[in-house]
Amino acid sequence: MSEQGEIHQHSGWLIPLSIAGLIAALCVAFLVYYLRPSPGALRDNRPTAEATMIDIRVHGLKLRVPARYIASRAQRTGGDLEQVSLFASLPDMRGYSEMEAALFAGNAADSPIVRFLIHADKNGLDAQSRLDRIYMPYIADAKGEAAPFGLTRYNFRADSGYGRDDLFVGKSGALLCELPAQDVPSPNCLAIDRTIAPGVSLSYRFKRAQLSRWQVIASGVDRLIASVRGEIFARSAGAAGGKFGQIHFQDRHIEGVRDFAIFFVLEQDAYEFAIDMDFHGILLFRPFHHGNGVEAKKIA
Repeated sequence: MSEQGEIHQHSGWLIPLSIAGLIAALCVAFLVYYLRPSPGALRDNRPTAEATMIDIRVHGLKLRVPARYIASRAQRTGGDLEQVSLFASLPDMRGYSEMEAALFAGNAADSPIVRFLIHADKNGLDAQSRLDRIYMPYIADAKGEAAPFGLTRYNFRADSGYGRDDLFVGKSGALLCELPAQDVPSPNCLAIDRTIAPGVSLSYRFKRAQLSRWQVIASGVDRLIASVRGEIFARSAGAAGGKFGQIHFQDRHIEGVRDFAIFFVLEQDAYEFAIDMDFHGILLFRPFHHGNGVEAKKIA
């Protein structure tokens, strides 16, 4: 047969193999796309010890939070958020520091870390309504029993879905506490949500081992939240023609003596003052035990 009439034979497996190879390539591309690390996973998501103030709005509620109190790197960008997670350490509700990095990262049963969640909440239930509607219908005995630390303890019915929790109720709130178990070696107590602004709720949790300090924790949470909301102090124009600034405090840290104003910041309360402030040239005395400080012996 001539060259023009020559017949070439090809393997019958060529086309199926080509199709199989194409399918395999598409599968690999699909897996690479969906299993690849997200951009956030490649970033450093560790907490920061920086004191930079971050402006955040949660459902219209304006907050100004030191960066070291914000757990998530993404939330430290600020702006409008649906929720913000904060954390602090007992006993003085101090923020994250490099010296306590292991403490903030750990999950020990007696960990002193308190974790907060401020979030948008459209159901509008206050703390008492949540307690009455969500938890009390599942209580085994509505009378409860006296518990230590000024609390009343309620046991849930076995079929309630809360059988592995205790409910503690005190004068300033309710706590849902996990029961210790082999698979729950580090149980938590959760303060049930309460409204702190229209459409915004707050909850926080701490280790059950810290339950004896629940009132101290509740007070510390209130002060810290008031601080980031700017309620601890507010600046306004003074009465003397605007020459001096007047500072208003919830906790009465200021005292007037003639033409002077003495401003007290107790060491254990220093964490409250987390908001940037211009003192307009006011001299702040250092603590007396500092060698280079100024000690006011007497004010006539």
